[in-house]
Amino acid sequence: MAYNITGVETFDNKRNKVTLDYGEVTFLLYKGECRQLKLGLTEETGSGRTGGNAELRKELSDAEYASIRDDILIPRARKRVLYFMKNTDKTRHQIRQKLEEGFYPEDVIADVMKFLDRYGFADDVRYAESYVEELKGSRSRREIEAKLMQKGLKGADIRAQLELLTPEDEYAACERAFRRKYPAGIPEDAEPDERRKAYAFLARKGFTYDAIGRVLGQGF
Repeated sequence: MAYNITGVETFDNKRNKVTLDYGEVTFLLYKGECRQLKLGLTEETGSGRTGGNAELRKELSDAEYASIRDDILIPRARKRVLYFMKNTDKTRHQIRQKLEEGFYPEDVIADVMKFLDRYGFADDVRYAESYVEELKGSRSRREIEAKLMQKGLKGADIRAQLELLTPEDEYAACERAFRRKYPAGIPEDAEPDERRKAYAFLARKGFTYDAIGRVLGQGF
């Protein structure tokens, strides 16, 4: 089996985007690598001119693609991901998204995920545990859940950690949010509208009725 080379176009100053079989496989190579493999821009694409277009490759064999994947793309993808995770943990969704943005093929992404699993990296349960621990007492349960979902964590991973949050955590976070917004509190003789505005503010933050009631007083 061979892959048809259906596109080679400039991606940036240093790299070209190579497309095989009309998008079945797409990846980036440095222009020097493309020259070595004779994967150049063709006159027909309107993307540019190269000397000796007749020598440009029209297809890649399975073995040739495997060599590009194993010798160039996989080492590069692993290095990219380890650098991406250098300062903070990342979810599996964030890692996959980063590789997809770099135009790494699916088989390369699968290899990288197996590589991370082998060394215990990219553990979504551990990430959720750490994230909830960091934010409890400063964000509402609902807000923490929304942030975890934005990071691509699945429901079961989120729920297991959210169940560890207590009503006291929710109250502490609600009190903190209230004090940031109203450092001096709300005077006893304030208009009812002022308390309603404070309630609406805390409700938008996702706090429960019970937590808001404790912060504002049951008479709000």
